[in-house]
Amino acid sequence: MDRRSAEPVRLVVWDLDETFWKGTLTEGGITFSPENRDIVIALAERGIMSTICSKNDFEPVRDILKEQDVWDFFIFPSVNWEPKGPRLQALIEAIQLRPETVLLIDDNPMNRNEALFFVPGIQVADETVMPQLLSNPLFKGKDDRALTRLQQYKLLEKRKADEIAAGGSNVEFLRSSNIRVQVDHDIESQIDRVIELINRTNQLNFTKVRLPEDRAAAEAEVRQLASAYDVQAGLIRVRDNYGDYGFCGFFALKTSANGEKRRLLHYCFSCRILNMGIEAFVYQMLGRPSLAVEGEILSDPATADPVDWITLAGDNEAEEARPKDAPPFFLPGGCELAAVEHYARMVSPDVRGEYNFVRDGIDFRTNHSLLIRYAIDGLPEGAEEAVYRLGYMPEDFQSALFSDPRPGCWILIVLPDQWVAVYRHNATGALIPFVVAPDKGQPNACELTDAQRRELADSPRALATLETLADEFSYVGRLPETICKANLHAILRAIPEGSKIFIVLNKEYYGPDDIPQMHAASAIRLNGWIRDVAGDYPNVTCVLITDFLESAADATTQSHFHRMVYHRMFTHIYRAALGSKPAVAQKGRAKPDAAHDELHKQARLLDGVIATAPVAARVEAARGATEAKEWPRAAELWDGLRREFPKERLYWHRAGAAYCEAGLFQKAVPLLTEAIDRFPDDSGIAYYHIQVARQQGDWDEALQRSERLRQKLPQDWRGWVASADALAALERDVEAQCRYRDAAERFPNEFWPNFGLAWLTARQSGANDADLVRAGEPLSRQTAGSSGAR
Repeated sequence: MDRRSAEPVRLVVWDLDETFWKGTLTEGGITFSPENRDIVIALAERGIMSTICSKNDFEPVRDILKEQDVWDFFIFPSVNWEPKGPRLQALIEAIQLRPETVLLIDDNPMNRNEALFFVPGIQVADETVMPQLLSNPLFKGKDDRALTRLQQYKLLEKRKADEIAAGGSNVEFLRSSNIRVQVDHDIESQIDRVIELINRTNQLNFTKVRLPEDRAAAEAEVRQLASAYDVQAGLIRVRDNYGDYGFCGFFALKTSANGEKRRLLHYCFSCRILNMGIEAFVYQMLGRPSLAVEGEILSDPATADPVDWITLAGDNEAEEARPKDAPPFFLPGGCELAAVEHYARMVSPDVRGEYNFVRDGIDFRTNHSLLIRYAIDGLPEGAEEAVYRLGYMPEDFQSALFSDPRPGCWILIVLPDQWVAVYRHNATGALIPFVVAPDKGQPNACELTDAQRRELADSPRALATLETLADEFSYVGRLPETICKANLHAILRAIPEGSKIFIVLNKEYYGPDDIPQMHAASAIRLNGWIRDVAGDYPNVTCVLITDFLESAADATTQSHFHRMVYHRMFTHIYRAALGSKPAVAQKGRAKPDAAHDELHKQARLLDGVIATAPVAARVEAARGATEAKEWPRAAELWDGLRREFPKERLYWHRAGAAYCEAGLFQKAVPLLTEAIDRFPDDSGIAYYHIQVARQQGDWDEALQRSERLRQKLPQDWRGWVASADALAALERDVEAQCRYRDAAERFPNEFWPNFGLAWLTARQSGANDADLVRAGEPLSRQTAGSSGAR
């Protein structure tokens, strides 16, 4: 064998006579070679399988190898007197490996050449290769001292034998096998297996988008993929009557709502599930998204018949994920609900959604409450033509969900009501939401000059739209409370009786942490209106999305979150829809005061037993104290968890933040300093380390810490803005302006870099205190001791 061009070996096929042992069994006996037995066992512990292809009688071979305690280390042994070539061909097909990863060891050159004829690409060698086998790099394998791979192939061997014995229809055999598929969305905990499936599978890797061979780079790429709000990913675990095959597949599904078709970024499976229908079943379960197949494959899930012999199992493997009484799901919303749709498909075969989209460069937020109401009641009379001149089309005011609404589980989100500007048609008074240059702060289109309109428009169609807005409409701003509430009532009344309705409430603060300086008034106001309306309907529940964040890192942008946030939220909604215990306490439904009262009550109930309570209860108590803004108590609870579980960075982060909020700097400083040493890549901890210096008025130290964060994590806007803030506080305005400008260019969609630049420009122009207040900047910013925290 030529190691220079050969592929790593995954299966060794052993001849027996004069190869695995000395002598010929049918010609007077053999001398067993213990060293070869040890090689087989050592290979199995590296995840490299062994099989037999020998011309002999089966029973004597089995008895000898059992006596030597090595029989169970061989898979699919082929021992009979038939020609070896066809047997090798069938053997490799049954084991489902590529010939290039298989080595035949046989002392007979005719057998080796016969193998090359019937199995092109197979590696062959004579018995002299065996002493160097374990030191050969092609047999490095990977650590599998638990013999997991061997056990899985033994399952496949037993299953194949039963399939042959059963005869008849293969589908009937599959149906009798009780095949169960389980989807694990927490792929970060199995990241090694994800990398292996993407990079090592071939015949059932439909996308073949490989990761870097460098382990750290591959892991970073998977983690980045997994954190995206519009990519839903999962590992596929397979079990049947024969046992557990482990994680046999992986998918990453792009779920963008902006008019793009859902498409698979990664879709790959191990060959150990070949001919079970797994890849077709999962594809159908995902709703048949777009799949661009690369290279040669052994099956085509896009053309497969419906698979009805596989069951989708829930988190509890014994339970079916799609019970017969699973409700249909209806999802009118934005890209957030496009993410939720994926998880709804895991539990119900009937899922329908309508989402926002982009057309001709114009952003249509169809989940604005005005547009949903127009889809129900129609556009105001006389306004149609003017609205269509804005780029809307008649079909934009038609909804398949509301034209023939059905009872079920409805999940709504009307986030655009919070930020999309509304315009009034001058002739009819009709209101219409319209997004103008969101990356420029949504300027009032009616006040733009001709030059400004030409600058903002990226096409003649967009320019004509801006001119229509200026000529025929007037600027209103955000949707008024009375109209928003009237829309919500109309929407909820249009949903059939017997439905369970969940309205998702948006994040109520800017940045990663819920602190007073960061509260988002527009989000709090809209959420309050929604709660007011929802209180009139017993079948409506409000769900605050930030209840499902496990750390500040889960908030990837102001309105988008790590994909697991949507998974947790949907799990909560699904349990509530079925009438079972929700995943988290329903904080979103209560009024703010009532929620805080309940949290105080929970905290008092836990007092006195907190040290011995289960960890989950202690975490809930710490979160309760945090949400009630009982900072000294929150700091004590988080710090107790931190001391007991020093490897959990979240506890360090929360304890430091609570000490900081409580003004207990003598405890915050050493804790956060040690936390930075332990977790140098945690931007949340670094940010609060900066906050301590700001709150103490030590702007030189705040600048040093900000610069460390900015240089270490340049992709995090907080380091840039904190650095600019410190420079401005130190009256180094030229440097501060440059830093703000760099931040605004790097992060055009973030609020604070743009706000900081505007504030400093206003201050430099001589604006008085009243002007700065009108710009949204608190006067406390002017004092060196103010935190100015974001």
